[in-house]
Amino acid sequence: MDRILPRRLAKGDLIQVITPASPVNFERLSRGVGLLTQMGFRVRLGRVLRNLCGNPMISAPDEERRKEVEEAFADSEVKCIIASRGGYGTLRILGDLDYSLIRDNPKIVVGYSDLTALLNSIYRMTGLVTFHGPMVATDFGAEQPSKYTLEWFKKATMGEHPIGEVEQPSGYLRCVVKGVARGPIVGGNLSLITRMLGTPYQPEFEGKIVLLEEVDEDPYKVDGMLTHLLLNESIKKAAGIVFSTCINCPPPERAGKPINAITVEEIVRERLERIGVPCVYGFNAGHNTDIPTIPLGVMGELDSSSLVFKVTETCTS
Repeated sequence: MDRILPRRLAKGDLIQVITPASPVNFERLSRGVGLLTQMGFRVRLGRVLRNLCGNPMISAPDEERRKEVEEAFADSEVKCIIASRGGYGTLRILGDLDYSLIRDNPKIVVGYSDLTALLNSIYRMTGLVTFHGPMVATDFGAEQPSKYTLEWFKKATMGEHPIGEVEQPSGYLRCVVKGVARGPIVGGNLSLITRMLGTPYQPEFEGKIVLLEEVDEDPYKVDGMLTHLLLNESIKKAAGIVFSTCINCPPPERAGKPINAITVEEIVRERLERIGVPCVYGFNAGHNTDIPTIPLGVMGELDSSSLVFKVTETCTS
């Protein structure tokens, strides 16, 4: 399938906010919309945010959330689609989305966490490059939004050139397996990637640089998910692996329990060293304060020995 680059974002463009997962905090949403407006964009809320259903698990019935995504793509005035937040529920709409509509109306779509399902299914089914990056309430709506996050959002969605080396604010990046890998970037939240296995929408890992991140999980559960990928054998075909810092792993209320005595970094090393492809741990992506916007579907390069991860190809047109 031919790859499609969305048109780059410009000041004055209309951003539509979608909520294909859980209900959103309106105070944070309002701050996020305000920040995007200050950045020079027009912002419109999708149908779900105008009529939340009151379900604590999902923001609206599946049909409403599906329509919201399709309406955002169908509207020629909308240039960028950003999720309000993650949570749960995006998987439930993948099988009913009109991917032909999405392919025929390409535009920037941004999110992470539960949005991993939407980003990877769109790329897999249409070839449209998607963006693993900040969300309106979660990140733009923080009390003190990260300057790093804003800088990398603009660099990825508004720049004319490849974003190049993804400089890391934490300085924690560690080598797991030495080497150099090149290939298109795919991936996102580990839980969602695991749930997508065996479906038509799962990301293809062969020859790819796989980005993985997680939050609020017991280390033994991370071990189980990585073992699932190993047994499935899909991860063994990757060109390289970039594993993000795992925030609250284990969750604070479960810290100190014997089953969680091992760290996620130790698990990542034990599980992924055996694959033998270049791999690093400690990248900042997804559930972190300072997060880069990483395009999925364009070429990247990982030099794990030098701890350098680059996006080497332009991700917009």
